Amino acid sequence: MMKKQTKNDIYKSFEQMKSSLFPSLTREERQKSSNLDSMQVGACLADQAIEQLVKERDSKLR
Repeated sequence: MMKKQTKNDIYKSFEQMKSSLFPSLTREERQKSSNLDSMQVGACLADQAIEQLVKERDSKLR
């Protein structure tokens, strides 16, 4: 059975993911980027995953 995550745990996980996505930003830049919501970050990650899958598929076809 999966452990139920609290809102605080989810927020911490989201903040950790965001800091790993934007590690080279300065603190000021990171604060400006904090207005990204989880749907925007999720959409970016989905786009990256799709691009990676397409690249892998194309390399296998060659």
